[in-house]
Amino acid sequence: MRKVVTLLLIVLLSAVVALGECDSPNCGGLDVWLATPPFEDLQTEFCPYTLGLPINAAAPSIEGVDFQTANTVLVVINRNCDPEYYPLIGKWGEIPGCQVVVIVSGMTSSRQSDLRQALGEGVKIIADPVAAITCAFYQVGAHGSPVTFLVNQRGTIVYRRRAFPNYAVPELEEIVRYFAAHGVVPDDTLFQQVLWYGNMVRWPSFPLYSLDGKEVWLKAGVPRLIYFGSNQGNSACAFSELSTLQGEFPQVEFIWLNHYFSETAETSIWEYGRRIGLDKDHPEFFAVPLSDFLARANKRWAKLRDELKETASAPGFGWQVLLDEDNRLITSWNLFGMPTVMILDADGEVAFPCSLYPINLMTKEAICHPKAKEELKRILAEISGE
Repeated sequence: MRKVVTLLLIVLLSAVVALGECDSPNCGGLDVWLATPPFEDLQTEFCPYTLGLPINAAAPSIEGVDFQTANTVLVVINRNCDPEYYPLIGKWGEIPGCQVVVIVSGMTSSRQSDLRQALGEGVKIIADPVAAITCAFYQVGAHGSPVTFLVNQRGTIVYRRRAFPNYAVPELEEIVRYFAAHGVVPDDTLFQQVLWYGNMVRWPSFPLYSLDGKEVWLKAGVPRLIYFGSNQGNSACAFSELSTLQGEFPQVEFIWLNHYFSETAETSIWEYGRRIGLDKDHPEFFAVPLSDFLARANKRWAKLRDELKETASAPGFGWQVLLDEDNRLITSWNLFGMPTVMILDADGEVAFPCSLYPINLMTKEAICHPKAKEELKRILAEISGE
């Protein structure tokens, strides 16, 4: 068993080092990229071994941390973290009876110094080399970082969330404060899944919305391809390729997922920005009255909605355009970037987990991997019984 764990550590840490040398799947040049299976690099960087341990997993022990002493907020940072998250973590360190620990691996000394200053005295910081090993045990890669875990006094992970959503600060604060007092999270907490081949999705307990505002509830019964991204710019080739598959698989529902923020979420962004001083750094956004901030957001969203309606009205347009308010489905199913694609069979089993679409930007014009479409076509044929 020890040999297996050691091998796992070596593999994971080697991956971290490799990612440190180059963050792009295009690093080996165009010829190497074309010769590589289309989704191989992307699914190595974004998978259950890089996006964080799941809920109900036992929290691996950490040198210098005793989970039995208090309910613990554990933030694991592998190189990457939005500095705007630091003040919120620091406030959690002031909650009575709550232990807050931040794992920091691969950060420069200057960035670590900024982190320490922002977090204050109430937060325990663990750096390399222990941090690197901890990232491996908690399965947090550089592209999954940061991941926030809530670990109860029995050493069980009761909540985990990848990334830092500034629009959800009130939600996070409520969850953390409730957890600190009770060792569990509120009943209405939105959990984030770590989905991989063969996993079953948790069907959302909330609706998505059509472009005309009607509620749409996702449930079992039909196979689905879900695309989260744009139909323009560098993502245009991905959208175009996926669109050509619709005619071959009419029994598959092709969902084009778009997101927007409610007025509540936009208000949270404005309030948190002012709370951490962004009204001084970016006065054009955060020094304005809330009413002006919301008016701008509404104008942007109205423009996007009109563009989507125009696109969807084109003859032969086969996508079902669905709107995800406040990224609730994106959070729940861990749809981690744009453009991404995911395929589910009719029961909701993951036939192809969320993956960035392989697009190469080394040429003058963005190109999609020539084998990506064929790989997805093969999977769609399998779940369609063809």
